[in-house]
Amino acid sequence: MNNSCSDLDTIQIESWLVVDGYSSGALYAPLLRKKGYNVYHLSSTERSEHADRLTSTFVADDYDRTFYHNGDVDQILSQISCIEGLRYIVAGCETGVELADIMSSALGLVGNGCELSTARRNKLLMAQALLAKGVRAAQSFEVSSIDELLNIENTLGYPLVVKPLSSAASDDVYICHSPDEARAALSRILGKRNVLGIFNSTALVQQLLRGTQYVVNTASSAGQHNIVEIWKDHRFDKGSAYVYDREELQPRLGHEQEVVDYCKQVLDALDITYGPAHIELMVDQGIPTLIELGTRPAGGIQHDVMTDAQGFSHVDATISVLVGDLEWIDLTHQATTKAVYAVALVSDVDGYLKGYKNLDTVKGLASFKTLTGLPAIGSKLSITRDIASQPGLLMLSNDDSDQIRADYDTFRTLERHGFFIISD
Repeated sequence: MNNSCSDLDTIQIESWLVVDGYSSGALYAPLLRKKGYNVYHLSSTERSEHADRLTSTFVADDYDRTFYHNGDVDQILSQISCIEGLRYIVAGCETGVELADIMSSALGLVGNGCELSTARRNKLLMAQALLAKGVRAAQSFEVSSIDELLNIENTLGYPLVVKPLSSAASDDVYICHSPDEARAALSRILGKRNVLGIFNSTALVQQLLRGTQYVVNTASSAGQHNIVEIWKDHRFDKGSAYVYDREELQPRLGHEQEVVDYCKQVLDALDITYGPAHIELMVDQGIPTLIELGTRPAGGIQHDVMTDAQGFSHVDATISVLVGDLEWIDLTHQATTKAVYAVALVSDVDGYLKGYKNLDTVKGLASFKTLTGLPAIGSKLSITRDIASQPGLLMLSNDDSDQIRADYDTFRTLERHGFFIISD
């Protein structure tokens, strides 16, 4: 597709602009085009589309035009002024959230505004915004040195969490059980760029929340919040970090009202009135507390799997809510028809990948749907320590909850017995 629109004919139908349509945000374009909308893409930087792992999901041909932001808001506003019928600007992933807020506000389009835009990314400001509205939040502190950490240790005690202020994908999140561990974590975070490309001049120190972790995906329009799905989040405790195990889709009719009500309070407190949100929270004895939130679709969405299981995915639901599709609203009142597990692959070996053992057996599981993100043969495989070193995602789905659990157990057994074949 062309990268300018000087020769663009007048468009009679409505248009959408996707900022950083990467990861699950790449689903916006094909789904919108199927509904008859024009779709444009805006990259939040001028970097090459192949510069990092996020942009590998970008499909230029899905868009009518692609624009690049060079840091000059007025210039990019001028460039996109030729888009006729522009109705919505949405962020495809976390890197596009801030620019999407700026653009929609500047153009007078519906959106979440800019007043709390930073608080929707900065985890300290996020907690402070909740507390200011009387909404429960974790004790959180910003530190820039070991000396500042010393003062906070006495307040929080151990264990505690040290992580970047604004990042994603469990980047540099450390559970610290002692002063030595906290100091080491802080040293690893400060003075480097995180996965979002933001320089870590400070870090967040936060109380360690305990209980059962959940992920709640929502879609809002005009301040009316819809719960798209709730997942129960299981992780392996590795001492200084939690490594992803699996997320289990929760039956819609079994959603806990306390969790639903709390999530809506969080959305209101952060001025989230339009679009998607991906909320992570901990529930302890029925009391939910926010871990963090992003105003973009959940990462790693397998659209076909979710559509087969419940009739829609998070991106699909967001589009339906924004355009006022009442049929989708009716779907949300139906019980989830299938159980779904999103299973993170875990490597306990380092080395160069020679092949896969029992791959056909995994694909033959009764609940098998997809297996994505597998490292290429010959690539370097590392021990899994976080989401970045997670060597793939297995999606299981089945009408029978006992069968899906059995298939999950079978896969973990195969994985422990050498699913990854490493060169000598």
